[in-house]
Amino acid sequence: MAVPNAADTVALAHPAALFWFDPYTFEFQGFHLLDGRYEPIPATAEGRLWSQPLGLYLGIWENRLRFFTADGKLIPSPEELASQERHRAEQERQRVEQAE
Repeated sequence: MAVPNAADTVALAHPAALFWFDPYTFEFQGFHLLDGRYEPIPATAEGRLWSQPLGLYLGIWENRLRFFTADGKLIPSPEELASQERHRAEQERQRVEQAE
């Protein structure tokens, strides 16, 4: 396995929170600012970390860092949204063709 470098990692930073995800080792950590010090963010049973600034959970899903709503629902990626829209458009096209 290759040793990851800074270009291979994902880091999300906000003055109140910092998250680190390494896609090679799947190391995932989060810290929030508390009394002038960064303290670890405890993970949920699913391994997700709450981001107060974002109002979302961050977690690993299918080997990728993803966002989840406060009630735990996966937020679709831009690629997934585009795929859903293409699928919806194709269904609409087929419906119109059948109606003709």
